[in-house]
Amino acid sequence: MSAMLAAVVTLLLPSAADQQAPPAGGTIYVRAFDQLWSEMDRQYSYFQLKKIDWPALKSKYRPQAEAAKSTKELVGVLQKMLTELKDQHIWIDGPDGRVGTHREPWEKNWSPLGIRNQLASIEMVGKFVGVGKLKDGFGLLIIENQQAGTPELARQAAVKIEGLRDVLGFVVDLRNAEGGNEAHAMPLASAFCAKPTVYARQKFRAGPGHGDFGPVFDRTPLTPAKIPFTKPVVVILGPRTMSSGEGLAMMFAALPNVTTVGSPTRGSSGGPKPVELKDVGVTVTFSRWVAMLPDGTPIEGRGVIPQIEAKFPITAFGATDPVLEKAIEVLKAKVK
Repeated sequence: MSAMLAAVVTLLLPSAADQQAPPAGGTIYVRAFDQLWSEMDRQYSYFQLKKIDWPALKSKYRPQAEAAKSTKELVGVLQKMLTELKDQHIWIDGPDGRVGTHREPWEKNWSPLGIRNQLASIEMVGKFVGVGKLKDGFGLLIIENQQAGTPELARQAAVKIEGLRDVLGFVVDLRNAEGGNEAHAMPLASAFCAKPTVYARQKFRAGPGHGDFGPVFDRTPLTPAKIPFTKPVVVILGPRTMSSGEGLAMMFAALPNVTTVGSPTRGSSGGPKPVELKDVGVTVTFSRWVAMLPDGTPIEGRGVIPQIEAKFPITAFGATDPVLEKAIEVLKAKVK
């Protein structure tokens, strides 16, 4: 074979890159789209609650997946479709990293300076929580970073709470409880619990219909501490409190000696699990349960509603923290 003929043959043969390219028409992207749509159709937990027309979203976005020419374009299509579910527990992990699909807007309801100005003492337990006293003599438990929690840090914090059992009341500040491991935070609520308490329930899809659910399960009940603090407790809630932080909020809200004050929590708890779209190297994580209060009320989109609302404009938070001040006012009335 002449050198020229060999060159021509070489040009006609598919390159390694061509052999690895996706089939024309985006076939693998449509397959990935269909896989995700079907998985969510069978398992996603909030179609009915959110009144989502899932088949309509398939009709709207499947042609866009079919037109995709790259994994990046497919991720963009999936992100647009999943954004319509308005669920903060749906995200996509792809070649370019993680992308979210929804972020509920919220406004902070606390002031670090205002909190400091009310403190008599505070001792941090790792980067997890602070335990101390307010100037009024009440105990204080404040969540600093729930995601930094561990069973050992929670145990240490519970010991410090027990050391303050002589105070007349406690303020528990959950306004920064933004999620983490619910089980790791449980000893904090147990420190104020006198008997086993069901604080939340949940259910999972169990059939092809979006309203087909299996039995309602109690979450693992809150267990009492050996020496629980059973005097009045005021727990502060806010819109940053979400996910596993809402689990902690539900624990406290279920206790008879607790009064909740502040603003509703975010209303976002989905028990998310991933599904891998193997052909395209993408993983999508989405909600698998309906999280509920003990009475069966779902908290998605609603949150944990405080018994006493304490809502103030953002301009009110500076040298003072009016929500904390309201909590102290309520606690003073409770201990009389």
